[in-house]
Amino acid sequence: MIYRARATSGGVKIGSSKLINVQKFFKCEEEKDDISWEDWQRAAMYDKKSMNRVVSHCEADVRVTEEVYWHLLPMVKNITR
Repeated sequence: MIYRARATSGGVKIGSSKLINVQKFFKCEEEKDDISWEDWQRAAMYDKKSMNRVVSHCEADVRVTEEVYWHLLPMVKNITR
């Protein structure tokens, strides 16, 4: 469905289907936050602070995806598997 963000027919011409760009286009209340590569690496080594940061990042990603979904849903005529 995120491809509706860059579709030329029936979609919105945002120019990029990256979630952060679609989020900004729709001025979503939820925001996708940045996370450093170092946080990912430290989390992989069981650093509790970094693991919490990764969890927070992933949860925000899901909330943004949900909000974007509701913005794009009216542009989808049918959903196929």
